[in-house]
Amino acid sequence: MKKLLIKRFKDDGKQTQGRAILFDGDKKLLDFVTLEPPWLNNAIGKSCIPAGTYTVKPRWSAKYGNHFIIEGTSPREWVLFHVGNYIGSKNPKTGTSDSTGCILVGYSFVDINRDGILDISASRAKMDALLNLAPEGFQLEIIGVK
Repeated sequence: MKKLLIKRFKDDGKQTQGRAILFDGDKKLLDFVTLEPPWLNNAIGKSCIPAGTYTVKPRWSAKYGNHFIIEGTSPREWVLFHVGNYIGSKNPKTGTSDSTGCILVGYSFVDINRDGILDISASRAKMDALLNLAPEGFQLEIIGVK
């Protein structure tokens, strides 16, 4: 099974930024950035999940289409990898964050809506690449902010 390593490097109380690499054995297949809610003691609907190791499986829903679900997050449920751009700032179309505890994937950090908070770009393209390279899912290792 493939392995995804996320190294979180910044948590400013509004969001958590990370860098991710998907491996097949020792071979690097894909790199991207991640955006998550801040660490708020694993509060449901508000916090990122704890650093650790998880199993991730493919999933489909009408809301997110093809995406991934992270297993072993109890007492949390429905912690996903999905497409989105905004955490810590509000999506101009919806007026809310794009995640309440999930991991967003993208190409780079940019201030899309010019509110002074970094967002994540090219989320759909990176999610499509991740789905293509790991259609069966992967083992996830998250390393917390030092």
